This record gives sequence, C-alpha cells and structure tokens, in this order.
Amino acid sequence: MTIKNPTQNIHAFITGVSSGIGRALAERMLDQGMQVSGMARRGEALKSLEDQYDQFLGITDDVADSKAVANAVKAAEKHFGAINQAICNAGIYIPQSDLSIDPAVFCQQMEINYLGQVNVLAAILPLMEARQSGHIVLLSSVAGWRGLPLAA
Repeated sequence: MTIKNPTQNIHAFITGVSSGIGRALAERMLDQGMQVSGMARRGEALKSLEDQYDQFLGITDDVADSKAVANAVKAAEKHFGAINQAICNAGIYIPQSDLSIDPAVFCQQMEINYLGQVNVLAAILPLMEARQSGHIVLLSSVAGWRGLPLAA
C-alpha cells in the first residue's frame, strides 16, 4: 500500500521569504514536499531557494505595490496551480531616534507592514472565496503588543 504525502498538493504563497521567519517557513514547507511561491524584494535570496528546491518559485517585487502583488499571485497560480495557503509575512522595522522623526520612514513601514498584507488579501481572497477553500495567516510584530526601544 502506498501512503500519499498529505502536503504534496499544497501550494503556499509566502511574502517576506528572503530571510527570517518567512525563509524558515518556506524551507520547512519545501522540505515537507509543498510547493511554495515566495515573494520578496531581494532577488538574490530568492535565487538561492530556487537553486536549492525545484518546487520553489521566487517572485522579486514589493508587497507595497498592489499591482505587483496581483501579478505575483497570478504568476504563482499559473506556475503551481491554486494557492491553498497564503502567509503574509513581509515586514520591516526602521528604528528612529525620538529627536529626529521622519514621517517618510513611518509611511514606508506602513506601506509594507500594513498595506502589504491588505494587498495580498485583496489579490488572494477572491480566488479562495471562489474555490471555497484556502487558509490565510497574517504575521505581525511583537511591537504590536509592546513597543520596541527607540520606537516611540
């Protein structure tokens, strides 16, 4: 009797996959036999995953760009088929001194940390709704619960 791998037909779309939690999740899922489409701004990190895993598709772009996210989701589904899991992980933290606050830095962090997740949801939710299946995970920072040094 052949036992089928339950992760074999899972396609995960992960943002922020170039390092940290996103990369660790991608590697873990790939090691379990899942297909992973990973989106990040740093293409060299994506290339290393593509070189290591046949079932990885790297998409170099920015989650803050809603059209880029929509195109990334389309490319991922064209390459591996329907996305079963979406993990919104992309995020940045740029510490600032309390004496030199730059509003542009706050805007950049909001565009990636908040609107990036909204952009992924806007692109993926209608597809999952139409299929009546799928799972979405939104990751956030501990800073949402407790402030970080120099973050006030």
